[in-house]
Amino acid sequence: MDTFKNSIKEQITCPMCLEIMFIPVAVHPCNHRFCGSCLTSLVKSKKSECIKCRKQITTAQRDSSFTSII
Repeated sequence: MDTFKNSIKEQITCPMCLEIMFIPVAVHPCNHRFCGSCLTSLVKSKKSECIKCRKQITTAQRDSSFTSII
């Protein structure tokens, strides 16, 4: 059961701020998710790479279906 809880927690935790995601946004093409405000900070810093996989971020989209899960 702890493995399941840890897996869920990992899925809903923003890899930038390490908090539960607030207004999740998925970046493309990798589909990793971040808090909307964290992603805004990343873009303002002129970085266009996903911090999880280093792929070039081409677009970002609010993830409404993920929001309903959280």
